[in-house]
Amino acid sequence: MKIRRTPHVAYRIISGQAFVVNTKNSTLHELDEVGTFIWKLIKGTGESSKIVNKVYKNYEVDRKKAQDDVMEFLSQLKEKGLIDICKTRK
Repeated sequence: MKIRRTPHVAYRIISGQAFVVNTKNSTLHELDEVGTFIWKLIKGTGESSKIVNKVYKNYEVDRKKAQDDVMEFLSQLKEKGLIDICKTRK
């Protein structure tokens, strides 16, 4: 799946932690270390499978756990209006 940030978000990374604002509804979201890592990857890779692989390689977690956690986190970001998720065609 392709992931992209929605056009109505603003963010800053302060001391290694992302603070993301949905400018549509003026809500602030503070991301933890792993969330910030994923947030940075969304712009860099934009592909959920690549994000899962990078989380798997950078954190001590098995691949299935990385997959489940990343997909859950992306689902939460989508629900909050911070990203769009598009299924890729095969």
